[in-house]
Amino acid sequence: MTVQIRRSTGEIIWERDESGGLACRAYVEDGTQARIIGALRGALEQAEFEFSASSDVADRVLDVGSTSS
Repeated sequence: MTVQIRRSTGEIIWERDESGGLACRAYVEDGTQARIIGALRGALEQAEFEFSASSDVADRVLDVGSTSS
């Protein structure tokens, strides 16, 4: 699995996969790194929400099945 952050122009400015990553130290100085971290946090929050929502649905299905028997 690969995670990439791109500028609106399509240029990859941050990337991480199983073998390593791509980054630029200059991004720390100009504030880009903080925006990258914010984008990753937002993506993680969304993924965690989607995961918990799907777990809640599975739990409800199990609950319905157990109360109807």
